[in-house]
Amino acid sequence: SMSPINFCESATIFPELRMSSESRTKKSLPVSKMGCAVTPPASLIGIAGWPELKSTGNATAFFWDAVTNHHSYATGGSNSGEHWGPPDKLADTLSSSNQETCTSYNILKVTRDLIRWTGDPKYGDFYERAYFNGILPAQRPDTGMMIYYLPLEAGNVKHWGGRLDAFWCCYGTGVESFAKLQDSVYFHDVGDGLYVNLYVPSELTWAEKGVRLTQ
Repeated sequence: SMSPINFCESATIFPELRMSSESRTKKSLPVSKMGCAVTPPASLIGIAGWPELKSTGNATAFFWDAVTNHHSYATGGSNSGEHWGPPDKLADTLSSSNQETCTSYNILKVTRDLIRWTGDPKYGDFYERAYFNGILPAQRPDTGMMIYYLPLEAGNVKHWGGRLDAFWCCYGTGVESFAKLQDSVYFHDVGDGLYVNLYVPSELTWAEKGVRLTQ
């Protein structure tokens, strides 16, 4: 008979969860071991709800800090060609293949977990920046088509997908993102505290507390 799989234990084999003390000190990511930039945040999202992994919170916070403060552009997006380069060296990475939509989608999910865990405003500030600059521009209003990369190179233009000749991974995350634009606009704590994370036209009904908020 087969032995049961301990998924919590198995998750720790992923390199992004075994960040060395050296990488923590230098605030750099072990990019040579991580491969595609979309993979590490997706892995962290997958284990974020497992309290058995006591180090998850620390690893998630370190990863978030490294990406957002040392590998991200002013827009809140990151990477070129789905890969991160050396920390704090972004000028020569501006190209037609910056800020992959899936990466922005996943780092926002990581940010959402950190907002929920800590309530720290810095996570809310980043969420707003990446949401407005990485998610909302990812769909073409007149056709509904999605975008793979958001070019940051001077003189470049957006390269939209087509109805019949493109169906990138970013179509999946893009469609989902526009189906849940209300996600993370509001949070509440275990008491009576209500937090407005995004200033967007919206209406909240918190029936348990008899609260209705419109902005």
